[in-house]
Amino acid sequence: MISDGFIFPNPSNGLINISWKKTLGAELQIFNFQGGHIFTTALQEGTNSVDLSNFPAGVYFFTMAQHGEVIQNGKLMLIDK
Repeated sequence: MISDGFIFPNPSNGLINISWKKTLGAELQIFNFQGGHIFTTALQEGTNSVDLSNFPAGVYFFTMAQHGEVIQNGKLMLIDK
């Protein structure tokens, strides 16, 4: 299965890029280790840059969705700056 998107670098110091191959109606959601929703942003086709450096180092979970359908999910590790 070819992925429609991926996050890099992972692990990250807080500045991440999301490569996204789909078009309109997409979003990235970030959740903390306890499952609490902490961040959402719209995704555009191509490379999207997101600054998560305000969040403490640790393991987070992400979901990439389009029109409410989960396309991809996974783990994201933020490391100390």
